[in-house]
Amino acid sequence: MSLKRRALCLTCPAAVLIVAVAFGAEDNGAVFLSFEDQADLPKVEASRARVELSTEHATAGSRSLKVTDEVGPYPTVGFKLGCAFDNADWTQYEALAFDLYNPQQDGVGLYLEVFDGTGARRTVTCPIRHQGEARLRTTPVGLKLKTNGLLLTGTNLGMVQTWDQDIDLSNVTRFVLFMEGPKEPTTIYLDNFRFLPRRDEPLLDRFGQYTRRDWPGKVHEEYDTLLQR
Repeated sequence: MSLKRRALCLTCPAAVLIVAVAFGAEDNGAVFLSFEDQADLPKVEASRARVELSTEHATAGSRSLKVTDEVGPYPTVGFKLGCAFDNADWTQYEALAFDLYNPQQDGVGLYLEVFDGTGARRTVTCPIRHQGEARLRTTPVGLKLKTNGLLLTGTNLGMVQTWDQDIDLSNVTRFVLFMEGPKEPTTIYLDNFRFLPRRDEPLLDRFGQYTRRDWPGKVHEEYDTLLQR
């Protein structure tokens, strides 16, 4: 697996704003994996990783998925269309969201990779900064920002970059989480995989401001811009 980076960092002001406020909005969605019974385990592909149900660090129900990545190249857990999730058209959703817990003392370098029906893939860094919980979601799949609408935002998340190919988000067949090459066995807990419903209102208003939160000094009419001069 080649990781020749075509990095696109979150330097766009609109992207930074979304990262800052995305988790202030409601985060309810259609859960498709919560790992509550053994029937969920076969829905997860594992390569160079051990997966098992756990009663620790669950965020939906009473169980989570414990993933132990082996030492070596690219330990991976994968989720396939028709097995882990049923709808290939991600443009019908606002975002993919999931929860993660890192029990290590240090951060963990993860990657999210999404594949479409042609085999094209989009790779996004998912660096967990420190020990503890992380609540993660993709940026809205309809938002371009020169990233084909696929980046990550969340809590306990470091600098996000993305590279490789543009993909067809209306025909997603698989997504995976992997590490590039851990030097020692690494454990993470995953839970509450869900698709967030789309919202009718646009993400940015005519003044280029995030629509889903208000704040002091936010411009609502042209008159407000005159008052701020």
